[in-house]
Amino acid sequence: TGTAASFLVTGTVTGDSITELPASDVSANVQTVKAGSIATYTASTPVAQTLVKGTTQAHFATFILDATGSGEDVRVTQMVIADTPTATAAANELSNVQIYDEDGNAFSMVGNFDQSTDATVDTLSYNFSGDDRLVIPKGETVLVHVMADISASAGDGTHVVDLSTITLMG
Repeated sequence: TGTAASFLVTGTVTGDSITELPASDVSANVQTVKAGSIATYTASTPVAQTLVKGTTQAHFATFILDATGSGEDVRVTQMVIADTPTATAAANELSNVQIYDEDGNAFSMVGNFDQSTDATVDTLSYNFSGDDRLVIPKGETVLVHVMADISASAGDGTHVVDLSTITLMG
């Protein structure tokens, strides 16, 4: 390595001096290095609403997984979904909790909140592997929807379903 002026070039057969062209330094293209990453947001839909007891696969939340600033595709390996019920509701009133992709295809994992005490937060872990792969291509966003059945004997209260944690692999 060195500057253009620091090289002495001669022909291998003739031994004559050879002038390098260009005679000045040449710079390579700028390379940007970025790690895989995503930003997560809760979508504005579904809006806050009143749901009917006994409803199957009610839409509780939509999460936006945003890899527009990522340097590579990002694979989700785990999502932890939390339910925060109010004083007159219990997490176990929601069952058959399932995650769907933005095309409406259900992932095979199904969970049930177990917490039966009113106003006590409960979480469900969903591990993505095998056929249940969730990859967010770099430069793109992906939506995931959380749907659940509501017990016919549910209390009159509210449930806030959110994305507690997400584990990624770049």
